[in-house]
Amino acid sequence: MSSERPSRTSVKLVSLVTALLIVGAALAPVAVGAVWWNSSGSPLTVTGYGSTGKGYGKLAVTSGGSGTVYSATTYQKISNADNHKVYAQLTYYSNSGVCFAPSFAQCTSQYYVHASDNTEATSSSSYVTDYESAPIDGYASYHRLRARMILAIPYRPDPGSGYSWTPGLEY
Repeated sequence: MSSERPSRTSVKLVSLVTALLIVGAALAPVAVGAVWWNSSGSPLTVTGYGSTGKGYGKLAVTSGGSGTVYSATTYQKISNADNHKVYAQLTYYSNSGVCFAPSFAQCTSQYYVHASDNTEATSSSSYVTDYESAPIDGYASYHRLRARMILAIPYRPDPGSGYSWTPGLEY
């Protein structure tokens, strides 16, 4: 039987690696779930002044170093743009609190506007990814996102698409 003891350097190294793994795991965002609005095959579409803007995306609730937040990922593009751009108007909704519904059913509680945001206006003819986030409503148990695509047209009213809703996301 060997009576070799680990060196102080190796003990310190193991302790440092363990501490980094623990801190890294605590700071890494963890997605609780995600729900989609539209898709690449059926994007939300807006037309006006010779341009067509398209978009789709998802809503997730993530927990990490910034706390628990709504995380919206949007994919948007525009075609036939002169100096036009497209952006998504995002509105985060939460319910009034505890919702009692079977896991296969959507919550029927009333939803309330909690926060809103717009993506950056872009002029790319290929899908561009945009990330937005907002603090979550800590008193609610279900969350939704309402999205609308808007054309940014200089010196004219900005046309908008209809609205698209995600299903409820329980958190």
